[in-house]
Amino acid sequence: MDVEYHRAADPRVVHRRGRLGLRRFAALLQERFGEHFRGGRRKARSSFAHQLVERLGISYKRARQLVRSLERGGYLRPERRGVRIARAPTRS
Repeated sequence: MDVEYHRAADPRVVHRRGRLGLRRFAALLQERFGEHFRGGRRKARSSFAHQLVERLGISYKRARQLVRSLERGGYLRPERRGVRIARAPTRS
């Protein structure tokens, strides 16, 4: 488990620090998962959260928070099968 990753998964980074933390985190996720994460069809978000738990060694509760904040920041877009991880926030 590399330090940089853990730091990104640390609540303090994504919380309050705002966009920078999220952007860095999104970039890290993209390196690990690629642009697409092929999750379950209906529950892409939760399977993505479970992947984060496995790969980052964080709690599921924390993973859910991260997924939520990534989504609110515009870094995570649910697709037909899975989610797309964006490097820059997309405003719809």
